[in-house]
Amino acid sequence: MPRQPNRAHACVCLLTLLLWSLWPIAHAADASLESIYLGKHLLGSNRITFDERVGTAEFSKRNGKLYLTGRVERGGFWLELQGTVELESPLVFHMDGEIRGIPGMLLEDEKPRQRSSAGRFTFKVRNNRKFWRLYLVDGKDCVCGDECGNDFCYIDIERAVLAAGAKP
Repeated sequence: MPRQPNRAHACVCLLTLLLWSLWPIAHAADASLESIYLGKHLLGSNRITFDERVGTAEFSKRNGKLYLTGRVERGGFWLELQGTVELESPLVFHMDGEIRGIPGMLLEDEKPRQRSSAGRFTFKVRNNRKFWRLYLVDGKDCVCGDECGNDFCYIDIERAVLAAGAKP
């Protein structure tokens, strides 16, 4: 005599079908969020370029992971960043990686020296700005000073993607 399916078995089957039907929707949402970020953006740092964003930062996707690389320089001062990216929303992302370079510390009466910081860096859009700004370093709400592990102050990435072939 054939075995009759019980209610638990029917619920598991129904739940499985439901989850499989939702997968394309969730995947499309991820792809839509990624499209906001993917490409080249203008990059600047207060202690390199003041309020100007004349460098570039690029969000790219390789082997299913998002990456961020960027560089900005002026005079003898420069900043590079690189790492993997976790998107939280159109307004917030996290980079696990490294920021390094030589910030301009003239106002601090300090000679230029190379600095490097590795960790988790959280960038956010606040006050309806047109750029993501570094706000958290390893979960600490400080981005400017040796105690924060970063001395570049206000690393900004424009939200708008640069047009193909455009130069900063």
